[in-house]
Amino acid sequence: MVTKKRTSVKKVKRKKIKFRKVALKITSGQKKKIDRFCFFHHTTMNRFVKKAIKEYIEVHGADIPDEEPVVKNQLKLFDPDDFKSGRQMDLFEMIVQSP
Repeated sequence: MVTKKRTSVKKVKRKKIKFRKVALKITSGQKKKIDRFCFFHHTTMNRFVKKAIKEYIEVHGADIPDEEPVVKNQLKLFDPDDFKSGRQMDLFEMIVQSP
């Protein structure tokens, strides 16, 4: 009888998932409603909260901009266009614009 030689298979390690703790304060009425919902749907409170947050983020996630908006009266001390034209402010002098 011929037996096949087993080759060792290297297992690929999964990337560790980082979890964060979040504390919530809810009223006793809200807690009772969540407990009843979880009981009837055969789920835990933790899964219920995670699913609710996930659905909310999927619906409203596109509303969040990637960058913070610039305030309209923000100072432009280091504007590259002003630096090239020689109009950038110096520490001890003011910009004098000709009319």
